Amino acid sequence: ARVDGINPRTASKDAFALREWEAYAEIAGFDPNLRSEWTKRFPERENIKLASWLLWRAQRAIPRSRKGAAKPMSIHQNYLALRRVMRLRNVELPIPGVVRETLRGLIRRFIRRYGIETLRPKRVEPVTPAIVKKVIDLARRGDQKVCGKPWSLEDHTCFVVTTWEVANLSLGTRKGESTKLPGDVDANDWFNRASVTLDLNGRTIVDPTEEEWLSMMDGRDKTLLAPRGSKCDQWGTCHGTEPIILPYHDDELNAAKWIRDLEVRVPVHGEARKHTALFGDEQGRPYSDATFAAYIT
Repeated sequence: ARVDGINPRTASKDAFALREWEAYAEIAGFDPNLRSEWTKRFPERENIKLASWLLWRAQRAIPRSRKGAAKPMSIHQNYLALRRVMRLRNVELPIPGVVRETLRGLIRRFIRRYGIETLRPKRVEPVTPAIVKKVIDLARRGDQKVCGKPWSLEDHTCFVVTTWEVANLSLGTRKGESTKLPGDVDANDWFNRASVTLDLNGRTIVDPTEEEWLSMMDGRDKTLLAPRGSKCDQWGTCHGTEPIILPYHDDELNAAKWIRDLEVRVPVHGEARKHTALFGDEQGRPYSDATFAAYIT
C-alpha cells in the first residue's frame, strides 16, 4: 500500500535516483545499502558521502538548456528521491537540510578550485509571442523539415504542435500535462477532448458541433479548459476546481481560436472525448513527452 500510494511520476524519479546512487557507490567503492545506524554513529561521513554523490550527479545531469552544466543545488531533489526509497526500507538518512548545507560547502570548495564560471549555466530564453509567431510562419511556409519530416500545417503533427505552442502562451501549463510521461496511465494524466467545453453566448456546451464552433463571435464567446493533474497539483484538487478561461478573438495568437480549429479539423464526439488526447496524434493518442519535446525544441 505504501508503494501504491506513490505517484507514478514520483516512483519513476525514485527508481532513477536509486540507479544513480548504486552507480556512484560502485565507482566510489562503498556499500549502497545504507543503514540507520550509520546515520547515528557516523553523521559527518554519511553527509559527505551523500553530498558528494549529488556533486557527481550534477556533472552527469542534462541541463534544461542542453548546454553547459546543470545547477548543482537543483540536484538536491535527487537526494529527496533517494531518501524516499530508503524510508520504504525503514532506513533513516540524514535530514535534507544538513545534506543541503554540506552540498553548499562542497560547491564552495569546488568554486575555489575551479572558478565560479564553471558552474554558470546558459539560461533558457522564455517563449515569447514573437517566438510563437515565427513558429506559425515556419509552419505556414511549409518549406522546412522538423525531426526529418516536412513541417507544414497540412501535416497533423505540425498542426497539433503549433496549436499547443499558441495555446500555451495563455495556458502556461507544463508540457507534461499535454503528453504521456513515464508512469502516466490514462487520459486522467493529460488534456483530453472532454477537458474542453464551449461557452457560446452564455450557454455551456460540453460536446459542441462543428456549426457551434464556427459560430463563435469575437469578444463574446469563450473556450473553457479543465486542468488535469500536474506536478504541482497531483490530484487536481487545488487548481482543477475552476476551468482556464480562454476568450475568443480573431487573432493569430488566440488560444481559443486554435483550439476551435483543432476541434473542427479533427472532430471527436460523445464518450470518445474522454479518451482522446487534446494534443494527440492522428489516432487520438498522446505523444510521448520525449517525442513532443523533440518537435518543440
